[in-house]
Amino acid sequence: MTLVAQIRPPIEEENRMLLLELKQQIAAANCFAPASAAYLVRILLISFVYFAGYAGLFLSPNGFSQLGFAMVVALATVQAGFIAHDVGDGAVTRNPKAAFLLRHYLMSFLSSLSSSYFNLLHRAHHIRLHRGLGAAGHQLDNVNPYEVQWLKRIFAWDGVVFGVAMICLRGLTFKMESIRFVARNWSATRMDRFMMVLHFIFWLVIPITVIGFANAILNYVMVILFGGLYVGTVLVLNHEGMSKVDTLAHLPLLDRTLASTRDLGRSWLSNFLLGGVNNHIEHHLFPTIPVIRLVEARRITETFLHQNGMSHVSTSCSSALVSAFRYFCSITPESRVTQALS
Repeated sequence: MTLVAQIRPPIEEENRMLLLELKQQIAAANCFAPASAAYLVRILLISFVYFAGYAGLFLSPNGFSQLGFAMVVALATVQAGFIAHDVGDGAVTRNPKAAFLLRHYLMSFLSSLSSSYFNLLHRAHHIRLHRGLGAAGHQLDNVNPYEVQWLKRIFAWDGVVFGVAMICLRGLTFKMESIRFVARNWSATRMDRFMMVLHFIFWLVIPITVIGFANAILNYVMVILFGGLYVGTVLVLNHEGMSKVDTLAHLPLLDRTLASTRDLGRSWLSNFLLGGVNNHIEHHLFPTIPVIRLVEARRITETFLHQNGMSHVSTSCSSALVSAFRYFCSITPESRVTQALS
């Protein structure tokens, strides 16, 4: 028996017991309790803001007000996406039919992003971190076949240019990936197709007949660009620049999560703008915790890690963004093209 074989099982068992103890402490604080009422309020509020912004784009088709309403709608779509993300993790409701309808309304209709595609992408991300390299067991393990690599290749020559482009164009690339996914998985994406068609009728067909082609297209492009800039920034903050899961397969889950994931700001503004995923270590360890309870889960986790002599990364958004760009600059152009984005 090798030295690694002799040492690794005790380390893994100790790590598993620590994680179980942490989970028990978080459960004792009621962090796993459902928060359906709070989510319902958020969904109603976000829907109101979304449709109010949409109406505003009809009433003010020119000038700064048009820009402002487009930004309001973009904010609402990303916030809706955060909730759809929580729905997919089982944090909003345990009713599968309700969860299915909710995530498609919040994502496939409000944003025209295939909820089934996002769910597949996100589940692969979680499974790979939880089970180690190659454990996701499907086509998103290494290279995401739905990403538009020709667009990535245009900007891959420089790390900073690549990072800026992928952040700014994330709304567009997500839509392109969604359409490609639906086209290749036609029979399994009926609800995606139905909701996405409704979305395009709502945003293109009706507006073109009311305010004209130019204004309708301008409104929609602005919403896509603002929403993409927002979500693209959020997506690079939690993992890019941290150790890659590919290199951490030898570590047990708790150590692997702490090495590949960072927490961000803890202010109320950070919690709002980042949809709770600023508490990302806790989210990855316990994805079913409702977002409003992640703050308490983070406090417990940080105390627990300190008591057990374990370190974790908690940093500002600006520092995380710098780390992400340093990572983009450190890899080859081909790696920028083939590595799946968050």
